[in-house]
Parts: sequence; structure tokens; C-alpha cells
Amino acid sequence: MMGVICFLLGGVIGGFIIKLVNRDALERAKRCDNLMNENEQLKNELTAVKTQLQERQKLYEGLDERLSEKFKSISDSLFKENTQKFTEAAQASIKPFQDAANKSYEHQKNDLTEQQKAIAKDLKEFTEKLTKIAEHHNTTNGKIENQLEQLSKETQQLSHAFSDGRQRGRWGELQLERLLEYSGLQKGIHYECQAAVTGDNQSLRPDIIVHLSDQRSVAIDAKTPQWDNFGSENLPTSDEVSRKEMAKHVKDLIDQLSAKDYQKHVDKSIDCLILFLPGEWILRDAILGDPQLLDYSCAKNIMLASPVTLLSLLKAIHYGWKQNEMIREIQTIAKLGGELYDRICTWQQHLKTIGDGLSKALHGYNDAIGSLERMVLPPAKKLQICSKKNKEMPLLKPIEAPIKQPLLDANREGYLPLSDSGNSSEN
Repeated sequence: MMGVICFLLGGVIGGFIIKLVNRDALERAKRCDNLMNENEQLKNELTAVKTQLQERQKLYEGLDERLSEKFKSISDSLFKENTQKFTEAAQASIKPFQDAANKSYEHQKNDLTEQQKAIAKDLKEFTEKLTKIAEHHNTTNGKIENQLEQLSKETQQLSHAFSDGRQRGRWGELQLERLLEYSGLQKGIHYECQAAVTGDNQSLRPDIIVHLSDQRSVAIDAKTPQWDNFGSENLPTSDEVSRKEMAKHVKDLIDQLSAKDYQKHVDKSIDCLILFLPGEWILRDAILGDPQLLDYSCAKNIMLASPVTLLSLLKAIHYGWKQNEMIREIQTIAKLGGELYDRICTWQQHLKTIGDGLSKALHGYNDAIGSLERMVLPPAKKLQICSKKNKEMPLLKPIEAPIKQPLLDANREGYLPLSDSGNSSEN
């Protein structure tokens, strides 16, 4: 029974579904027909619109050609008219500027002509001056050539003179004397020239013996080594061979002075000797030629000195003398101050003696006045009454002011020791 009911229900539901499907299909068919009709209608309308557009396009193509020709004719006429007006306006506007430019051109032309004339005049004067300068130059060249010839002759003479060892030595001594003058040392006081010194079976004469402030001395000997390039273009020489030759000559001088042993025979000499080379370039080339030259000279107790280094050393010695003189002056002042203090103490002792005497005299005077008033004046007044004398006796009064004593005690107020007074005066 249930199966039959289910079958019937299934048939009813299936019919209902088929009916719904058929209805939907019919509606779709109707809509499709409507759409086809609308599509046909739209196609017809589109064809009509295309036809209208083709007609309008043909119309517009003819219109473009006509408008183009019209615009071209109008633009040509306007361009010609505007060009003519612009030309006339431009000419009217430019004419004042052209007139001003023409006037400026004429003015500048005139100025340029005047400047050309001035330049031509200056060139003429400059040419004349150049001619005079050339003439003066030729004259000067002639004078310079004569001076160069004279200088060459003098150089040759000087070269011959310096080839002599005595002349070279004299030149070195003159340079040494100049340095001594510049240093401030005084001849005969601070140094001696060519002082004779007794050596080992020979008489030695160092060029200079400089006395130091501490009662010591140092000997200075000026030596000018021989060099072969004097008068040449390279003075002093700068090549390596000449430097080595210079170093060899200086080393020979060191050996010669070391053999004389001045520091041994000079009284109170320091343990070295100064070898003065009268040219900075001599010491420079010698050291460059032999870098061990300074060590070699120090081993021989010989100090090499150029003009600059020797002047510095002499200045230092002069400063030492000044300091020593200042110390002596201070000692002299201290000695005189001590003597003055002793004299002041002696003088104060004398004043004390006088004060003691005056104090005793004062006490005696006051005692005499008291005795006079007690023992003499009363009877004297009685005698005056008896003798009927009107003469008045002078009134004597005792002296009460004490005698001021000198300050001899250092602990008393007002005493000022010598050292304190010296310090206060310095401050």
C-alpha cells in the first residue's frame, strides 16, 4: 500500500516538475522571439543611420574643401595686410634708433680717429724711448764689459794672493778679529792677540787666547785651508772631489794644531783648542766631504768653529764675564754695606756715651736746682729783705724731659737689620 502511495506521489511530483519545465521553456521561446524582432528592428535602424552618415560625410568632404580654400584666401589677405602694417610700424619704431645709432657711429668714429692719433703719437714717443734705451743699453753693456774685465783681473789677483798661505792666514785672522769686536770682548782684558807661549823646546803663538770668567783660558787659532777652485764659477765648490780635498786640507790643519798642543802650554787652559775656519762653506764642504771629520777633531781635542758658531761662543763668554762682573759688584756692595753698618753702630755707641753724659748732667742740674731751692734760696730771701734790694733773682726750674737713647738692641721697636733693609729696598 505504501508503495502505491509513493508511486502516486512520485507521479504527481514528476508531472508538476514537467509542467514547470515546459512553462519555463515557453517563456524562453517567447523572449527569444522578442529579442529576434528587436534585433531586426535595430539592424534596420543601424542601416538607416549608416546611410545618413554616408550622406553627411559626403557633404562634409565638400565643405572641408570649400572652407580650406576660403580660409586660405582670407589668411593670405590678412597676412599681406598685417605684413604691410608691421613693416610700416617697424620702420616707424626703428627709425629713431637708426638715427641714434648713426649719430653714435659717427661719434665713435670720431673718438676712434682721435684715439688712433693718440696711439700713433704714443707709439712714436715709445719708439724714440726704445731708441734711447737701446743706446743706453749699448753704453751700459760696454761699461759692464769693462767692469767685468776689471773684476776678472781683480779676481785673478785675489786668486794669486790667496794661493799664498800667509795671505790666507791673514784673512782668517782679520775675520777672527771682526768676530771678537762684534762679541763685545775687550782686547787686553778678555783676550790677548799673538801671546807668546813657551812650548816643548819652541815658542808658540796662538792667534787668540780668550780668558774665561772662571780664571780659565781657551786658545783660538784661525786657519784658512787651501782650495784649488778659487776664482772659478763654483765658489765654494759643490762637486764631490773638491769636498773631499777640502776635508783632507782641514784634517791636515787638525793634525798640525794637535801636534802643537796649545792647551797643554797655555796657562789654565781648558782641555780643548778651537780651530776657526773663516767661512761657513769651508766647514760645510769639509763635513760633506768627510762625515767623520767632527769625530776626528773631537778625538784630537780640537773643536771646529765657523763664523756663526764662534760668534755664539764668544757671545756666551762675554755674557759670563758680565755675570761675573755683576757678582763682584754685588759682593762689593755687600762689603760696603757691612762696613757702613759697623760705622753706624760705632756712631750710635758714641751717641749713647754722649746721651749718658747728658743724662748725668741733667740729673746733676736738677739736684743742684733742688739744693738751691732748699738750702740757698731761703737765706738769700732773708738777705734781700735785710739789704732792702729790689732786684729779683731769676727763677730756675728743673728739666724734666728725658734724654732719648739710640736703638742699639735688635729686639727693640724700630730696629731694622741690614738684610731686611736691603730686601725692602729691592722690593
